[in-house]
Amino acid sequence: MAFMSALEELTSNVSKLFNISCRLKCPRPVLLADSTVATHLYRIAQEAITNAVKHGRAKSIVVNLNSSADRATLTFCTFQNRATI
Repeated sequence: MAFMSALEELTSNVSKLFNISCRLKCPRPVLLADSTVATHLYRIAQEAITNAVKHGRAKSIVVNLNSSADRATLTFCTFQNRATI
């Protein structure tokens, strides 16, 4: 749950800092037992969001976090125009 909370905080901070829509969509709790994996995924999320804002000029970002029995999936959707999502 700490990983999900960290992603929630990241997306909230990005929204405020860059004045864009940035949010986490996570339909079910995702538990990562390995803290090293969680840290790496968090850093990947930071980098992807930063690149979307700086280089892609994204106005809206959705971070999707899902899990299945043996894996977690982190995907990013960006929009250059403000979109209601």
